[in-house]
Amino acid sequence: MDMYQDDIQTTGLEGRSPARERGGARLTPWAVVFLVAFGMLLGIALAWVSFRTTQPAPLFDEGQVTSIFERASPAIVEVSVSHLRSQQRGSGFFVDADGHVVTNAHVVGQSGDVRVTLHDGRVLDAERLGSSRADDLAVLRVSPGLAADIEPLRLADSDSVMPGQLAIAIGSPYQNANSVSVGVISGEGRSQVGDLNRPIPEMIQTDAALNPGNSGGPLLNSKGEAVGVVSAVQIEASRFGPEAVLQTGVGFAVSSNTLRELLPRLLEPVEFKRPWLGMESGPLTPSQVSALGLPVEQGVYVRLVCKGSPAESAGLRGDSFRIVPTGRGDFITAVDGEPVGSVSDIVERLNRLSPGDDVALTIIRDRHEQSLRVTLGEWESCQRT
Repeated sequence: MDMYQDDIQTTGLEGRSPARERGGARLTPWAVVFLVAFGMLLGIALAWVSFRTTQPAPLFDEGQVTSIFERASPAIVEVSVSHLRSQQRGSGFFVDADGHVVTNAHVVGQSGDVRVTLHDGRVLDAERLGSSRADDLAVLRVSPGLAADIEPLRLADSDSVMPGQLAIAIGSPYQNANSVSVGVISGEGRSQVGDLNRPIPEMIQTDAALNPGNSGGPLLNSKGEAVGVVSAVQIEASRFGPEAVLQTGVGFAVSSNTLRELLPRLLEPVEFKRPWLGMESGPLTPSQVSALGLPVEQGVYVRLVCKGSPAESAGLRGDSFRIVPTGRGDFITAVDGEPVGSVSDIVERLNRLSPGDDVALTIIRDRHEQSLRVTLGEWESCQRT
């Protein structure tokens, strides 16, 4: 028992200080204060280092975006179209060294004086060349000598675009020239209805901020190449009144591959017209498909056949229902043997063809499958019977 007690005393575990028993120096009050203060400062420093190192990484490389902007912005212009009492504005960009500027068909319209403002403030007269309202694309031309120092933008392969990739929009929203916004590619292979009430397929969706005036400008990738031509932004009505709208953060661009395909045709001062079938569709719910006795759910139900259209000439049949389909309309399941599930699918197939080409439609009529051959025409507005 005594040996155990002696062991405890020498190790100091009972709380007595061996230094004091041996006559050692005692800590002064100032030393205690210093140690406490030092400990507090050390704790704060360690906490700050930990805070800095655990902060989330930036959403994008600022240096990369700045570099792309500096290289690309000289090729991007503001487009203005002057009418007698109004002015339409948008954006555009040079695609070659010959003075050709790409923009939207809805920006330049079909009349009015067109000018482009360069990044350095120079204002140049521009000539309208070709346009495709079906694709919302148009080409302008300025004197090549006046833009000889501008490096045009390269067109990317939009088929390689993937959701999550960097997306940079540069344009003139609300006349704020050379404005940049950054986001990601939100989706590809999208479809939006254009001015002709015709779907534009293979569009690219982005969450980069787009506003009036961005139309016609480029959507760039991380290499500074144009993956698309900004065309539209989805909006919703605001509860503050019918004139107020809300941006939804869902924007769309015509794909660069669509532009590349059409560009040679748009260098001539004519309107390029896509092939026309001449029908309108109304969506069916799964229960309606079942009630009509259709053997497949995937297809396009013909609601209306346009008067004087290729579809009417071929004998395609519409329903003209308002709420409940009657079953009198044809149900298109394939175009030239390729299955279709929407009007956009049909348009995508027809875009590979030209007016005057024949196309085979697989349809279900009166619960029986049959085939119709249609000679396509040039796109025009639908006249209802």
